[in-house]
Amino acid sequence: MKFHYKGRYSGNPEDIPHGRIKANSNRVEDYTDYKKFMVIMNFAAIGTMTVLFAVFCFISGVSSFSISSCYISCVLLIFHEMLHAVCFKEDVYLFTNFSNMSLFVVGTEDMSKRRTLVMTLLPNIVFGFLPFCVYLINNELLLCGSLGVLNIGMGAGDYYMAYKVLRKVPNDAKIYMHKMDTYWYYPE
Repeated sequence: MKFHYKGRYSGNPEDIPHGRIKANSNRVEDYTDYKKFMVIMNFAAIGTMTVLFAVFCFISGVSSFSISSCYISCVLLIFHEMLHAVCFKEDVYLFTNFSNMSLFVVGTEDMSKRRTLVMTLLPNIVFGFLPFCVYLINNELLLCGSLGVLNIGMGAGDYYMAYKVLRKVPNDAKIYMHKMDTYWYYPE
């Protein structure tokens, strides 16, 4: 993997490294307006965090998070994207888009369905589900619980993509990114 930090995303999909759309490719996502999609994903994240926070409060009897868990979660966003990036074998590009409250990585290589799902979900498992499961086992570990709640919620866009890949992409297909979109095709 060769990592490239591209800085602030301009909002122009042409600025994202990409190849050509392959013949007989099918789009994975359903959305057409990226900004609207990001707003919806942010609301989904907040909703997920709210439900998990209620579970956290019920189990622990605590009614708030420490500010440190919020700061740590913000720092973990960079590592979240790095875990996505290590799943690529070739060039991968990190963009920031703080106006839409997002960071994202893109790569130009083709991936199997399995590798795409691992790439999509790995950061959410490592920084969200594992800490929350540790908290469920030992509810005195409040930092694990609060990190789990926040980082599970922050993965809303990743869960959407994993759902679409599971639902739309055949097992023997290849998946690739083109600008802000993801496509699948049958290799020859």
